[in-house]
Amino acid sequence: MPTASGSPRVAADDVASQSGRQSETGSRGATEDESGSASRNVMFRLVATLRRGSASNLAAAWAQYPTLDAARDGATALLREDRVLRVMIMSDEIPPTFIEWVER
Repeated sequence: MPTASGSPRVAADDVASQSGRQSETGSRGATEDESGSASRNVMFRLVATLRRGSASNLAAAWAQYPTLDAARDGATALLREDRVLRVMIMSDEIPPTFIEWVER
């Protein structure tokens, strides 16, 4: 489904539904499911667009979120601040992947 900017939206529920237990290697993001095959544990970050200034003093903008619902809750908390115009949810991977915009 295209977003307001015209770019295709990543299936956020598909990205967020990956689960499992952390692997013994301890590498960031690596998990193993019950069958023992490796999968990824995706974390989420928020990028705030502000009217003026920076989001460096907003704790919700610095946090990593384990689920998409938690990231949406963090975006809602950021939008309570008057300076915040909209918030972008992205995966915390290299390279980062756009998930969705949250607006007022």
